[in-house]
Amino acid sequence: MLAILLAAGKGRRLGTPKAFADLGGLSAYEICVRTLLASGLERIAMVVSPEGAARLSERTCAEYGLDIVVNQTPEKGQTSSVKCALRGVAEDFLLQTVDHPLVRADDIRQLLRAWEQRAPGTDILAPSVQGRRGHPCLHAVELIPEFLALADESPAHTVIRQDEGRVQHVTLQDEWIVRDIDEPLDLEAAQAEFARRTSKDSKG
Repeated sequence: MLAILLAAGKGRRLGTPKAFADLGGLSAYEICVRTLLASGLERIAMVVSPEGAARLSERTCAEYGLDIVVNQTPEKGQTSSVKCALRGVAEDFLLQTVDHPLVRADDIRQLLRAWEQRAPGTDILAPSVQGRRGHPCLHAVELIPEFLALADESPAHTVIRQDEGRVQHVTLQDEWIVRDIDEPLDLEAAQAEFARRTSKDSKG
């Protein structure tokens, strides 16, 4: 399965591109990439803006094994980034965004196991926390034409909402699956949570 990380937004409300927001020694995109790798997903395509691509070093991309996809017109919206990433893809894929950098690897592994055991007719698998759909979502390769047919201004979740019968939800507990980083206060909360987790990990 291919992991697609959407990281081309300018973060207007946040005041800085979300991908490069510092959560405490690591940027949001680095945390996302490390989490995806830790979950067992070895191939990651990260969609960035031209400005984002200029900020990435070849060494960093090689270290993480990233396939960089540049969206030349990120101002058209997130769906335009999804379409950039999916051109030429011919396999099931997971969609993650840098808006949700604190999703845990254990939860992604649980989603991947559920995908392997999904019910017949399930083309989309989504995490759910207290009835709210979150990220990341997993998609069958058969849905790629539907994503590519979307207008750039149409939200990507149009594909999910088109037929709820093909969507399977996995109930999880972590609020960061449904909590994103949009504004400075959101970033402060994420920085505090990341510091708490880092401190906990260092204490064993």
